[in-house]
Amino acid sequence: MSNNFDKPKQVPTKLRILWHSVAPWIASGYGKTTREVCARLPKYGFQPFISAYYGVEPGGIPPYHIPVLPSKDGPFGMASAAQYCKQWGIDVGILFTDWWAFSDFPKTIPRATLYGPMDHINYSEETMGFTRKYHKIIGLCKWQQKCLADLGIDSDYIYHGVNVNVFKPIDKEEARKKVGITEEDTFVFGTVAANSDKEDRKGHTRSMKAMRYFLDQNPDVKNIIWLYHTVPNDPKGMPLASISHKFGLDNIIRFMDPRTASTMLPEEDLATLMNCFDVHLLCSKREGFGMPILETQACGIPNICHDFSSMTELVQGHGWLCKSLGYGLNLETTPINAETASPDVYDIANCIKDAYFN
Repeated sequence: MSNNFDKPKQVPTKLRILWHSVAPWIASGYGKTTREVCARLPKYGFQPFISAYYGVEPGGIPPYHIPVLPSKDGPFGMASAAQYCKQWGIDVGILFTDWWAFSDFPKTIPRATLYGPMDHINYSEETMGFTRKYHKIIGLCKWQQKCLADLGIDSDYIYHGVNVNVFKPIDKEEARKKVGITEEDTFVFGTVAANSDKEDRKGHTRSMKAMRYFLDQNPDVKNIIWLYHTVPNDPKGMPLASISHKFGLDNIIRFMDPRTASTMLPEEDLATLMNCFDVHLLCSKREGFGMPILETQACGIPNICHDFSSMTELVQGHGWLCKSLGYGLNLETTPINAETASPDVYDIANCIKDAYFN
């Protein structure tokens, strides 16, 4: 869609909102939430404008009844977003993404509101300096609210949600037939996670090491399938097919078809895949929220996750939390000059054992 169009003469709204994030059709937590939130705002009399710094090009036709504007000027489309605010008389600008990369947002956007994930601790003084300039901050979980409160920053929190008309329990046998699992008496682990970081943020290698250790300690276990919904050889990520081979998991792990990567699965098919699982294994180093955790839970599937960041409150009492190695001087500093924890591989293996035998 071109950004050279006239402002409508009359729009009966209470508030005009610029939502700066990725395009609503992107198959990620950001894309899904952008779609689910912005599609509902007009029902309450608000006019959203999606400022998409990723996933839409000029000339595209948005399949929604709300403007999806291509933001290409300036770092992460910030110059475009500022211009849209002037052009459309925006009252409130909401940033929904990794906010640490958008230092100018609170300076250039009216009533700048942050609704974004915090998944590290001990952020740099520079990052927290521009964070304090937001008109309003809304976190994604209680953990984030507490981290901000410890720094003297007030915030609210609103959990993400999932469409329970799509993500819901269905017959496990039927689901497995649909995805081609023909083996009987099979225990299915599943992992739904991106593979787009050179830093192993999603903990792929630690989970694979843990599975190898569990199998070595329990040689009679022969009936495991691990459905691994990620792109195994994404050049931006880890060489997961090679890593899986190194740990002797070729006969267990079934990666998604790489040809699916460009479009990803429709949500209905993803829900069917999740219903095949007995357990969802996602031991990320950190999560800002973790949509696949909530989606699998909505399908009635328990999770094994890392006892850190948002994962603790999402999983506690509804699955297994593996111990964290990240305390004190053992925290790892990441490229954004903040610190993160890592899950204990041996305890991931213990959680796998408990899930399998119990």
